Amino acid sequence: AADDGAAAAANASAVRLAWRRVETSGEAPCGRDGHSSVLAPDGATLLIHGGFDGSRQLSDTYALDTTSWGWRRVATSPAVGGSGEEAPP
Repeated sequence: AADDGAAAAANASAVRLAWRRVETSGEAPCGRDGHSSVLAPDGATLLIHGGFDGSRQLSDTYALDTTSWGWRRVATSPAVGGSGEEAPP
C-alpha cells in the first residue's frame, strides 16, 4: 500500500499547470479588483461578483462557462450584493 501512495505522489508531482490566454465571447465584466470568485458546483462555471473598478464599488455578477469560454451577466436579487446593479458613483 505504501508503494501505491508513492506512485500516486510521483504522478501528481509530474503534472504541469500553466496560464494561457483564451478567447472569450459574450458580455464580459469590466476590469476590477477586490471581487469575489468561486467555481460553481457544476465544476465548469466561474462566478465573479462585485469588486472595485478604480472609481466605484460594484455589485454585479458574471458567469464564465469554462467549456465554451462564454461570459454572461447574471441577474441577482437584492439579497445578494445589494441592488444587483453597479453602485452609483
